[in-house]
Amino acid sequence: MKISDIRNLSVENLISSDCYYAIIIRSPAACGTIMSIEFPHMPRDYRFITYDDIPGNSTIIIGTSKIPILADRTVWYEGQPIAILTGPDRAKLIAFANNVKLTIEPNLPEMEFKTFSHRQLLANDIVVQGNPDIAFLQSALQTEQSLYLTPAYSFHPDTYAAYCTYNYDKMDIYITSQWPALIHKTICEMLKIKPENLVIKKLYSAPSFSSKIWYPAIVACHTALATFYSKHPVAMIYSRNEDFLYSPAHYPQSLISMKAGMDEQGSLQVIDAVFCADFGWQAPSSATILNQFNAIIKDIYNIPHVRIQSFGVQTNTPPHDSFTALGTSQAIIALEKTMDTCASLLRMDPIQFRKKNISTAKKGYNTSLIAIFNEITEKIILLSDFNRKYASCKLVKARQTTGFYTSSQRSIGFAFGCQNQLSYFHQLDFVRHSIIVTLEKNLDLTILLPYVPDNPESLEIFKSTAAEIMGLSKSAIKIAEKDAHGKIENFITSSGSTVLLINDLIKKACIDIQKKRFRETLPISITKLYKQQKENKNSNISQKTWGAAVVELECSGISLQPSITGIWLVVNAGKILNKEKARNSLLLDIETVVSKLYLPLQADQQYYSVKQPVAKNIPITIDFIESSAEPKNIGELAYGLIPAAALNALQLITDTPITNDSFIDYRESMLKTNLNDVFSFSVEKDITPKDDQ
Repeated sequence: MKISDIRNLSVENLISSDCYYAIIIRSPAACGTIMSIEFPHMPRDYRFITYDDIPGNSTIIIGTSKIPILADRTVWYEGQPIAILTGPDRAKLIAFANNVKLTIEPNLPEMEFKTFSHRQLLANDIVVQGNPDIAFLQSALQTEQSLYLTPAYSFHPDTYAAYCTYNYDKMDIYITSQWPALIHKTICEMLKIKPENLVIKKLYSAPSFSSKIWYPAIVACHTALATFYSKHPVAMIYSRNEDFLYSPAHYPQSLISMKAGMDEQGSLQVIDAVFCADFGWQAPSSATILNQFNAIIKDIYNIPHVRIQSFGVQTNTPPHDSFTALGTSQAIIALEKTMDTCASLLRMDPIQFRKKNISTAKKGYNTSLIAIFNEITEKIILLSDFNRKYASCKLVKARQTTGFYTSSQRSIGFAFGCQNQLSYFHQLDFVRHSIIVTLEKNLDLTILLPYVPDNPESLEIFKSTAAEIMGLSKSAIKIAEKDAHGKIENFITSSGSTVLLINDLIKKACIDIQKKRFRETLPISITKLYKQQKENKNSNISQKTWGAAVVELECSGISLQPSITGIWLVVNAGKILNKEKARNSLLLDIETVVSKLYLPLQADQQYYSVKQPVAKNIPITIDFIESSAEPKNIGELAYGLIPAAALNALQLITDTPITNDSFIDYRESMLKTNLNDVFSFSVEKDITPKDDQ
């Protein structure tokens, strides 16, 4: 079967007549000790598998995180897998599962997010520059606000699923995954099988927003165990309910508080920020996420005195994967909301306030950020007619005689920000992969990759890059996956960042071939290795993707219900390799972000049962500032910029502090005077969580 054929399949399409099924028995308790498991009598073709049946390693290891494949004697979160049931009839398996009796003694304290202790910290980070305490005492003007960012299910069309075959000690796993190497390594260690006897066959991936990086390894291990003991092909397919409740497919709830101080001329002097995120029981990328948050807060504006403390909190809820823009989006939302609040306090235009405070002299920067800021803002002001609309909103507000509007009012908001170029897991030092580029005797160019992307747009980018350098037609360029021979490189796919990394390797390989092609005999092969180097915290401005967003909305005077009426996004991303692909990618991101804005504070599975196409009828304008600079990733920008601009538009309508990012609950939250009514979390002045008593 060809790779292209495999990718057009789903697990449902692969099911054969002799296929067995597997389902998970999960913990109904948030935490405790398993005292007993009573299984009903089952026919010979049915089997249950527990922790004791795992022949080898029983955990998935990612850095310092160790995630149990099945619970041993202790459960740590509701829904944690305890056992696997497998057999030929899925309906009977479900019936058997309903008759399993679990006795779990609740002898462990539950871990809450709102009142966490040091023992719950999966990661924490602090950044201090200057002397924030003295700076606040000396600042002429101050503002302080808090924001609760709601949890949200990252809706993906396909639920978690896997299909496994096992013949004569040879095992094949069909699965959607962004990290096949993790699956390969974990299953080999779990079942004690030789690497060459296990093949991972990656199925087509629907947009998953980086939520299928490490968790598919759990699904694959469970399916492999069922196949190993049944000696039959096995399919495991999560229901939408199971996916919603127990997979790490949720953006975490988080709380951000931010205090800022300025002088009388409007120059920022000090920022004091706290970021608390609920990462569930485990989050392998927790430390990197906190670092991303801190970098955004301190790198965009010129702030002499900074204190940022961030906490990744462990709770008795399912673990978290690495979602798109996790850490950076929260930082941009909170920071840009603070910038608008400061501008309002000074009665300054919000864009001019940012221009006054934009970072111009960061150590290690060799590109002027003010030039980038000016170029982006000039374009988005022109496209959105921001200045006129903003002045109109301010005029209407000045004429307002009561605290609330009696008729619908329009408003407009602005946000500026950036993203780093690599995904979270690409920043791990164990990520390595290589490509092989060969100029054949017939002058065809063969490019062997560790993974061929699903979408044709990415392949077109690779061919265009190679064709331009080599002086060949695109038809002469062949792209295929390397024959791993039982070895899988530690390669993680993450949409745009992956395309850029591969494209850069192709470019370098082709340049080397060009240097040799007229001096050496064909074929000429060049291997290029990617090995992640830890990012310099003072990374060059030009190495970031910069952008700005404007959101226009209308707010009902009766219901106070906001609705978005226009979105503008301008991105500085260097050379755009494929403008149509870039625009379509951003449109999908915007749709996802806008859908989240319309979520209630407590959204349930029923709400998510139908994808809310709330952005379909909103006019959206996307434009790029192109240059000859190296292409940059754009996959995170919308997740911070769009909500930030939307919340700033809301804040322009009323002086009442906005305490959450949900439009649906906006009226209720706006009428509350105390943040603790929305989210009852507090930290001491020194921003240190209390120890357990």
